[in-house]
Amino acid sequence: MTFSYLPDHAGFETALISWLEQCAFLPGGSVRFGQQIGGRPDRPYGLITMISGGAVDGIDAEHQEYNAVTDNLDTIVYGPRQMTVQVEVFTTDAVELVDVKTGARNKMNAALAGLRIPAMKQLFQEAGLAFQQVLSGPREADEQLGARWERRMIADLAFGYTSVFSDVAAADAANWIETADDPIITSEV
Repeated sequence: MTFSYLPDHAGFETALISWLEQCAFLPGGSVRFGQQIGGRPDRPYGLITMISGGAVDGIDAEHQEYNAVTDNLDTIVYGPRQMTVQVEVFTTDAVELVDVKTGARNKMNAALAGLRIPAMKQLFQEAGLAFQQVLSGPREADEQLGARWERRMIADLAFGYTSVFSDVAAADAANWIETADDPIITSEV
């Protein structure tokens, strides 16, 4: 047996980074995923943490498909999955500015508003993702760093995708139809 798992999780991450950088007006290369090795980028920046992934969000379907190469049936299991991500935006100080390009609150609100614009829908669709809902509205979580305060906004989001898993039979496996007799057709007059 050879197994195959089709969702592209690296593509999911790339799409999420692109969305947050564009819609929160963050500099290119300033969004990181949680638990990555590396230094903290200059502010403003974004952080995305996978809270959960692959949660079954419905009933899986299973079907068998004939594989002409191996002359066997391959079983394919697919179904809806839900992924929960936490998104954080960090800016230089705790003074909330009206300009959307500077304040953490405005950057987060802009990013959330951008989830439903056609360009972002297409970005997610091409990656195999679908935005589902905001699970928790944006909330402030300011931190003190030495003598400075840092503004941080956090929101939790749910995305959906389809999981596809197959067991491709090896070429030397038993045939899916071992024998078949020709049907005998008789007609009575």
